[in-house]
Parts: sequence; C-alpha cells; structure tokens
Amino acid sequence: MTDPFGIIYGVALICGGLFGYFRTGSVISLVF
Repeated sequence: MTDPFGIIYGVALICGGLFGYFRTGSVISLVF
C-alpha cells in the first residue's frame, strides 16, 4: 500500500502547500 511514488507525491504536496501558504496563503489553502 506504500508505493514510493505516492509517498513522493504526498511529500511534494505538503511541501508545496506549506511553501504556497507562506507565499500566498489564501489560494493554496483553497486549492488543497
């Protein structure tokens, strides 16, 4: 159930979400 691609996608999504939150909080929080 733990495929590497899913883990990488999840980490990228979290990092992108946090980065976008500190840059432009409203848009990223609405998308994710």
